[in-house]
Order: sequence, then C-alpha cells, then structure tokens
Amino acid sequence: MKSYEKFIDILSTIFLLAVGVLGIFVSVLDFVGTDFENGIWKWLKGPLPIILLIVALLALALGLERISRFQQINRQLSGIEQLVRAAPDQIIQALHGVRVRALSNTKNLNETKYKLLEDAQDFVFDTELCLPASPDSSSLQIKQSRYRKLLNDKVINEDLLHRYIQVVYDKGHFESLLRKVLQFHEYKYYVGCYIGAPKTIPVLNLMIFDGAHFLVGGYYGPTAKGDSKNLYIQNETIGTTLTHYFDYLWNESRLLNGEGTINRDEIRRCALELGYSVKELNTKIALIAEEVGFSDVKFLQYKK
Repeated sequence: MKSYEKFIDILSTIFLLAVGVLGIFVSVLDFVGTDFENGIWKWLKGPLPIILLIVALLALALGLERISRFQQINRQLSGIEQLVRAAPDQIIQALHGVRVRALSNTKNLNETKYKLLEDAQDFVFDTELCLPASPDSSSLQIKQSRYRKLLNDKVINEDLLHRYIQVVYDKGHFESLLRKVLQFHEYKYYVGCYIGAPKTIPVLNLMIFDGAHFLVGGYYGPTAKGDSKNLYIQNETIGTTLTHYFDYLWNESRLLNGEGTINRDEIRRCALELGYSVKELNTKIALIAEEVGFSDVKFLQYKK
C-alpha cells in the first residue's frame, strides 16, 4: 500500500469512527426520551437527518470498500497459487527448502527419471553400482527403453553431457559398456567402470540431473524380493554432498573414454582382468563395432 493510500485510509477510519460515535450518542439520547424540541439538545434536531444519512452512506461505502478489498486479496492469492503450481521447485529452491519424495516402486522411479530427463538441459550423471533387478513386467521394459531412447536422442541431438559409472561383474556388463563407448564415440557420452567382486555388494546408486535434481537408491540386486526404495531429492546443500560423492566415484573409476578419445589401454587392462584373451577381445570388439557402425576397428585391435 502506498503512503497516500495509507493516509486516506487512516483519515477515513477516524471520520467514520467519529460519525459512528455521534450516531450512537444521538440514538441513546432518543432512547432515553430526550426532548429535541426544547432544551439543550434542540440544536440536534436540524442536523439529525443529515447525520443519519452520512452514517448510512459511510456504512454503504465501507461495505463496498471491503468487497473490493476482498476481491483484490482473492486475485493476489490466486496469482500466488498459480505461481506455486507452475514453478514449485524454483520456489522451494529459492527459499532454501528441502524437497524429498519417496519413490515406492520401480514404476514410480522410471516415471520420475523420464520426466527429469525430459527437462534436463545440461547434463545427466548416472551410476549402476550393483547388479540391477530384472524388470518385472513388459511395461517396465518399455519405460526403460523409452528412457534410453530419449537419453540417446538428447546426447546426439541436444549436446547433453552424460557420465555413466558401472561396476562390472562379468563379461556381459563389460560388453555393454564397450557398446556405449563405440556407439557414442563422437558425443559427450563418457563411461567409467570398476571391476567388481564376484558377488554383488548392495550400494546406493545415484542419478544427477543438471546438478539440481537427485535420485538416490536402487541398491537391490536381482535376487532381492520386491522393489528397491528410492528417493527424489531437491536441495542445494544435500545436492552439493551428492555431487561431491559422484565426482569422487568418477575420478577413482577406470575411464574407458573421454572427450574425443577412446582409452584403448584401459579397455585392454579391464578385459584381461575379466578373463578375456586378446583374441577373444578383438573378436568381440569387431562384432560390436559392426553392430553400432564404428568404422575404425583397427584402432581397437590388440596385439598379443
């Protein structure tokens, strides 16, 4: 409210109170039978109708003003409600609040992941640190394939940066990473790995979308009963800690590629640790290269 509006509001309130007190005073005098024709109160006889008219007009004006003010407040509240509905995440972040939502099953997780990926503009960091549980229905497989398709499309067409860390427990896992390295060798799709123990260790997985949205969970392996529990988190302080955790995982991992490069020496070392012979590795790389359209196969053919 501006200063002149406050002044007018105070002045009108004082005037209304004064007229109201005068009106009550006159009503009390009339109630006790005061003679307005003669005596000390006869001076009120003339202005009495005017006083009552002013009181009536002020009451009407006050009622209309209250209606107008309520309508204005309602419009302001409606505007705030629309703003909250349109951008709740930004408001929570601006207020330094914590937004946490439990994702009770794989379906909720996949739906949330897809929506966050749709909105991502700069980068998506992902981990798979224990053997994933198998999807329990074809619809979940479809949702996962939708996510992968969208991720690949954004990496290729929207210059999205993607960093992916996986613990490799067998040759199948390693070959899936080789496929990513060769398929996206021209894009910002980078892969780091750890060669895992013979048995899966339950570890919290982490996904980061643009450094603002975080998914934590996914620690159940394929033998677990039921879905793993996951959390969606949006908070600057918690997010900073989770980002530092990912950075540490990334820096300590064995990077199979980088910007414009394929780390052929690291690929060879990992393969040998997993029990590949050089001949077997060369054969597998040639098959994957043909499958994904990678032309420089000779670069990744190793000598014994």
